Amino acid sequence: MRQRLACAALALLCLFLSACGGGGSGGGSGFKVTPASLTFNGVQGKAAPAAQAVTMTFTTSEAAYVAAGFVGTPPAWMDTPTLTGSGRAWTLSVHVNTTGLPAGTYTCTLRAGIGKADQSVIDAQDIPVTYKVTSEVGTNTSSLAFDFIQGGTPPAAAQVAVTGEALPWTASADQSWIKLGAASGVTPATLSVSADPTGLPAGTYTGTVILAHTGGTDKATLAVKLTVNAPALQAPAAALAFSGTNGTALAPQSLPVTLTSGAAVAWTASASDSWIVLDRTSGTTPGSLAVTADPSRGPLASGSYAGTITLSAVAGGTTLTRTVPVTLALARPALSVTPASLTLGGANGRDLSAQTLQVALGTGAAAFPWTLTASQPWIAPAAKAGSASATPAAVSVAPVAAGLTAGTYTGSITVNATVNGDVLTAAVPVDLNLEAHRLLAQDTGAAFASMPGLTALTRAIPVRDNLGLPTAWTAVSDQPWLAVTPSGTAGGTVTLVANPAGLAAGQIHLATVTLTAADPTVEGAERIQVGCWVGGTAPAALSQYLTAGVELATDPVRPYVYVATGGSDVEVWNVHTNAKVATLASLGAQIRHLAVAPDGSKLFVSDATNFRIARVALPAGTVEASWAVGATAGPHLACARANGHLVLLTGTGTVFDALTGAALGQAADRLSSSAPVSASLQGGLMSLDSSVYSLDYTALGGGKLLLGMGRWPNGTAWNTADYAFNADGSRFYAAFAAPYDFYVFDTTGTDILMPLVQTLPGAAYPGNVEVAKDGRIFCLSESASPYDFWIYNAAGVQLKAMKLVNTGSPIRSSGMKVSGDGLRVVTLTDGWGSSPSLQITTMAP
Repeated sequence: MRQRLACAALALLCLFLSACGGGGSGGGSGFKVTPASLTFNGVQGKAAPAAQAVTMTFTTSEAAYVAAGFVGTPPAWMDTPTLTGSGRAWTLSVHVNTTGLPAGTYTCTLRAGIGKADQSVIDAQDIPVTYKVTSEVGTNTSSLAFDFIQGGTPPAAAQVAVTGEALPWTASADQSWIKLGAASGVTPATLSVSADPTGLPAGTYTGTVILAHTGGTDKATLAVKLTVNAPALQAPAAALAFSGTNGTALAPQSLPVTLTSGAAVAWTASASDSWIVLDRTSGTTPGSLAVTADPSRGPLASGSYAGTITLSAVAGGTTLTRTVPVTLALARPALSVTPASLTLGGANGRDLSAQTLQVALGTGAAAFPWTLTASQPWIAPAAKAGSASATPAAVSVAPVAAGLTAGTYTGSITVNATVNGDVLTAAVPVDLNLEAHRLLAQDTGAAFASMPGLTALTRAIPVRDNLGLPTAWTAVSDQPWLAVTPSGTAGGTVTLVANPAGLAAGQIHLATVTLTAADPTVEGAERIQVGCWVGGTAPAALSQYLTAGVELATDPVRPYVYVATGGSDVEVWNVHTNAKVATLASLGAQIRHLAVAPDGSKLFVSDATNFRIARVALPAGTVEASWAVGATAGPHLACARANGHLVLLTGTGTVFDALTGAALGQAADRLSSSAPVSASLQGGLMSLDSSVYSLDYTALGGGKLLLGMGRWPNGTAWNTADYAFNADGSRFYAAFAAPYDFYVFDTTGTDILMPLVQTLPGAAYPGNVEVAKDGRIFCLSESASPYDFWIYNAAGVQLKAMKLVNTGSPIRSSGMKVSGDGLRVVTLTDGWGSSPSLQITTMAP
């Protein structure tokens, strides 16, 4: 029968549900349903109500099927009933599946019945089902928490939602400090719950609010917690941290001070360490104070430091404190001393000017003291103490050469700077190059002459100290006929005065003037060689002689002119007797150019055949030494004393040691040709093909030549034929073949172009310019008329203009010289149109 029920239940059920149901027993079938109706009760949000069972019995033997189902649409809040049983007793299980319905009463109808084997209905009965959904009293939260700081504002009330569907409720609290906004009401409602901390000491309090369903058994409980805190000082910053370089300004930080209750109370502040600086130590909450870390208070060295700020206040009779940690990290500042080393004395050992040290500290704008200590007495700082910041302090350091002999000295300067607790040290090595200390006469050769109507008997020669010191000197003449200034100071002059009275006529009388200094550091003596020609008769104003000359050189001491013949010999002529007095024979194969030492002791000749230079002793005329000059056919020559050291200048640009023949340096790249060359009387300048070079010599390091950068005349002149310097080298005179003038340039500046300061009028084809030792300037052109010769004073004022050469042959380039005493001008023609000739002319001042 179960199988038949299982297979036919749906078809039979459709018949039942479409048929009209009834109630009670089914007549003769004995069909009975118990209970006749069902009622379920549920609470919102709770578990679904328990299932209920309906029993079905019948007595008829015709029943073949049992069926049950909902009349109409099955409700969603119920599950499909389940039917179990056998024979004539069956059970229908009915389930409600949710409590999530709105509160209210819900109904539906179940219909149960039996049927025959042909699926015709025997009997059926309806079972009404009622489902009542109710709600409970509840709240939207299960707990409340209140916080209160004594002396502060009580905590705000909490608004609690009381939930339920139109349920009456009552509310009560188990603690007196819990305050309720209402004691009863009907859901839904809002209940105000607050905590009254009045009179409660600091601590934690708990209580409960009970909401009960009036007439019901359901209730809701609400846990309430109240925390009462004692008031406290608070500073939002957990700690203050400062960092920076020692000595620099550290930015202040703000520290707010408040009371947790928000009340206004007086507070005080103190720091644990002196380097923690507070802008104030008291105030009223809420307030703040500025905190600065000052390493100068201590003072502090670089490193890490920790301290505290203690805040205190009294609130409600209770003393409150708060401690704020403070840290400071200081980096060590840098001490910078530049340059890293000093070399005093310069490369030549004679630059005794001061040099500058720059002392700086990496402390920003803040300045701190420094001290300076020199390890040697010859180191003289202008200041030994001062202050410096990031802006450097300049300290002038000069050498003290007094009492020192020549050489290289080493020492150091130590700079100590104190920045708060840091002591910084820097050492600067200091070297002093000190040249041999010497007295130097501007000229070491002087020529005098005494003849009827023609004399030169006085000469003032500047004396300098090569270190620029005001060294005192004494001068002594070894001959009674020569008077000298007995003493003086470097920077002045020694005056030589010759007295020819009693001296034999027709002779050269020689004397030596010796300059010495009491200063023991002055090495050696300076000697001036002096010659005085005494003549019984005056020379002819103009004398002319035929000679195969190619170049001239005058003696600075004797009344001689040396004439290179172009062969192996050099002729010696007396400019006052107009006589050839000697021939210096076999000096080379082809002598082309000549130079005489400033003291008249040496003659230098260049050999165009053998490419050599020979040094010849004067007046003997013997060759002392010779050396090669490279593949150059007899270069031009000039002799000078560079810092008192005798050097030989050549037209190739090579400078030789005049005593050893060693090449000292190269002034220009002129290895294959030769240009005119000259030197200033004091030996500080040389000219080569119109370029001017500073010339110096130092004995330091075994001896070396110091050549400056070449400088050039500024202008449009070109094709230099001859040039000369004045005595102190401040003016450079150039005879340019075009245009037809003599130019004067200033050599005292540093610009690569020497400025043109004056033009001395000339004529066509200027070829020769010479400066006499008295400062007069002699200019000669190849012009035929009206003039070819001019004399100017040192200021460039014309003294004379005349026709000097009347041979019809032009003067050779570099073919004009002035005698040592400045009384005679010697010229040499080149032989164009006639034989070469030597002309000697009187040109007295």
